[in-house]
Amino acid sequence: DVYKRQGVIEPLIVREHPEREGIYEVLCGWRRCVAASKAGYKKVPCRIANVSNEEALILIGIEDIQKEELLPYERARLYRKMLEELELSDRELAAKLGVPRATIQNYLFLFKLPEEIAQNVRPAAGQFESQLKAFTLTKAYAIVGLPESLQRYFYDKIRSEGMTRDELRKQVRIVRELLAQKGTVDSRKIIEYLENPPAAEEKYSKITIELPEEVSKEKIREIILIVEENGTREIRIPFKVRK
Repeated sequence: DVYKRQGVIEPLIVREHPEREGIYEVLCGWRRCVAASKAGYKKVPCRIANVSNEEALILIGIEDIQKEELLPYERARLYRKMLEELELSDRELAAKLGVPRATIQNYLFLFKLPEEIAQNVRPAAGQFESQLKAFTLTKAYAIVGLPESLQRYFYDKIRSEGMTRDELRKQVRIVRELLAQKGTVDSRKIIEYLENPPAAEEKYSKITIELPEEVSKEKIREIILIVEENGTREIRIPFKVRK
């Protein structure tokens, strides 16, 4: 409707196709071009840019990256495509795109997950989606480096039952500790452990504090408070109390 009333106000940026004579390649404004076509326009204003293949790919990439609806996995594929085709390091690409290097790295880690899981990563929970069941970038990053079976276990658990980011990190930390133990590498046993954790046992400790023979009641109360804050349930003090 906007295009029908006002037309295409901002020109598209195009370049001559490097291999097809008489054909122009849209570098910036592809969505405006499609919208204008649907509105019935046969011609749209354009600016012809004389750029190299590398510069063209950068321009196209910048426009694609700015799309709000672009999913994390699609964004990761775009970064990887530019890295491979331009033969750049992530630092060099970040400089050309004008983004922090960490931004690119934070998407490339998705390739360390099974593809079907990476494709379902979301930047945040949807409008009608539970925060606990949303598989976000931060949750995806938490399971990177785990065996694939455990990555799938956590993904399925989040999507079916829900889990906070902190709960996930806590369980992943337990898994990494179990994997580090010699002989504990069976993912099935680890999953069984997570599903049926051993009951926590209360631990009591006893300490002996040596104090001068005469101590005020206020000092004793202070000592007891310090001991209680550190989790000790029993304290024995062998001295006389001054009244």
